[in-house]
Amino acid sequence: MSKVEWPYRTPGIPDDLFKRVSGVPMTKLEVRIISVSRLRLFPGAVVYDVGAGTGSISVECALQVHPGTVYALERDSHADELLEANIRRFGLNNVKLVPGDAPGTMEKLPLADRIFIGGHAGSLREILTMANEKLKPGGWLVANAVTLETGPLSLNF
Repeated sequence: MSKVEWPYRTPGIPDDLFKRVSGVPMTKLEVRIISVSRLRLFPGAVVYDVGAGTGSISVECALQVHPGTVYALERDSHADELLEANIRRFGLNNVKLVPGDAPGTMEKLPLADRIFIGGHAGSLREILTMANEKLKPGGWLVANAVTLETGPLSLNF
């Protein structure tokens, strides 16, 4: 697979530039732009992408935080392969795949400047608890909600 030419550092990579596989979720363009913008990224930042799926958030973040690092946490091995393909597709070397279930995988990572939660597989409360421990003072957390239950749980944490 050849490297995709994307000359911009701002968020907004078109959805069709990402490799996709049925059953692996992807944060769509319009939601991705807002989510990444809300993270207030900066060069050198350490970012977690929890529930990375296709890696669309990881890729967008990696372009903005270089030479920082994005840790893409994903529990689905099929998504892991797709995520790695998209990282290669954009020629990135600052995304580290962290396979396994969060929050357990978060424990071994360095402290984060920013944390994005795109998926939680029913472990949102535990992930938020660990995120509270792993987020540097003054750090930012952005969580997307797909179901009606997720929003209130995030707000009441």
